[in-house]
Amino acid sequence: AAPRGARTRRRVAAPPRAETPRGRPRSTAERKRKPPDLKPDLTSMMYGYGDGAEPDEESVELVERLVLNYVEELCDAASAVAKLGGKPLNHTCFLVAVRHERHKYERALHLLDKKEEIKQARKVDKSYAEEEV
Repeated sequence: AAPRGARTRRRVAAPPRAETPRGRPRSTAERKRKPPDLKPDLTSMMYGYGDGAEPDEESVELVERLVLNYVEELCDAASAVAKLGGKPLNHTCFLVAVRHERHKYERALHLLDKKEEIKQARKVDKSYAEEEV
């Protein structure tokens, strides 16, 4: 029995849903969404990091699967942080999700700082352009 004055939650069984290969439930929207084709970009990146100009197709597919899996897991972790905090998903959820990976955390902070610098530069440029007119 629950302690006096404690709230009890009724659990309602959810309808069965399709599951991902890792056993997580998948929503209807997820099942319909086709993953982006990253192969052209990954081919260029692989070349930039020292692979051949035309890397092996299997290598590109492997890297693509790794990238998509990582992004999916990161989004799941950030979504869990948002849900736990009862707040909407935003950049701080992603920062919390990578906080234990120092390099990624610092890189994310650096990119957010650069984004803010660009935003401020655009404001200055816009106000300068308006003064000339």
